[in-house]
Amino acid sequence: MAEDRPADLGRRMQIFADPSWLPTGAKPLPLLRPLWNCVEPEASFLNAGRFDEYYQVADKLFVLSTIDECDFVLYPAEWNPQRPDSRIHEVASLARGRGKPMVVMSIHDSDDPIPVDSAIVFRTSLYASRRLPNEHALPCWSVDFMAAYGQGKPRVLPKLPRPTIGYVGYVDFLPGRTVAHTLVRAFRSRKAAHIGAVLRGRAVRSLLSSPGVEARVVVRAGGLTGLATMEQRLEYAHNMFDNAYALVCRGGGNYSYRLYEVLSCGRIPVVIDSDCVFPFDKYIDWDQCILRVPASQASHLATVLTKLHEAMSEREFQHRQLQARRIYDEWIKPRAFYSNLWRLLA
Repeated sequence: MAEDRPADLGRRMQIFADPSWLPTGAKPLPLLRPLWNCVEPEASFLNAGRFDEYYQVADKLFVLSTIDECDFVLYPAEWNPQRPDSRIHEVASLARGRGKPMVVMSIHDSDDPIPVDSAIVFRTSLYASRRLPNEHALPCWSVDFMAAYGQGKPRVLPKLPRPTIGYVGYVDFLPGRTVAHTLVRAFRSRKAAHIGAVLRGRAVRSLLSSPGVEARVVVRAGGLTGLATMEQRLEYAHNMFDNAYALVCRGGGNYSYRLYEVLSCGRIPVVIDSDCVFPFDKYIDWDQCILRVPASQASHLATVLTKLHEAMSEREFQHRQLQARRIYDEWIKPRAFYSNLWRLLA
């Protein structure tokens, strides 16, 4: 880590955001909801309470102000490139005219440029090789798995002779499926949205075919796997808790919800690195908790993981688990992310 411990609550920042800028039918960013007194229950019971901890301290982190006194101007909704809103240019023009930085946030699979060159952009889908100087990685938030499904505190697993790695979700295809099924998946995989499925399939097949790895894999057939029922969600969560390693790979966009879920469980993410960008990479040494495997090596994941596991001492193995949870607590969960936002805006 770049520093021992960030402050629990960061610098209080002044925001200017106008409710009239909200596109029709759009909800305000979670950052703004408590400040605008429009906090509503999550639509899905699976995400219930994920922002509650932030909502309780929001007024200590941010305060609404005039444009002349604000630290930054905030476009108030998530930027959706599939429904571009021309008012973003009005907001940008106003911010530029007053000499204020403008902030835009986008939780979306698209990596198309945000059409405001002067904005500070926080987005989920980013490529390191194409990243612009004004772009930062934005976490995507589920509930805190340790609080919702675990024991409420880290449970460190001992190092075993063979690495145990979990995965519950969708892949392109597996050996033993019908030829027709395989051809359909192969055709779909040519589309950009299925790059993640192909990489996951290569990684999973490598793990399942290796006697040197104990792969605990549950394959499901749809997009948002593990989200339909509480029973499925518990299986998904405990697959992480019960294994020291968890396979993490991009989906339709170049990011993964699962990364942040694994961190919240205090487990070691094995990240298929598809040119990824991680939040607060200026401050966090991500390689202290994750294991990166280049996307080109996904088909050889078992061999790579075995070598990394064998080279790791018991102390380092346990440290990586604790470090994963520490990064989640201090930098990634909504309260922590917003507490540290000033660092990227100063």
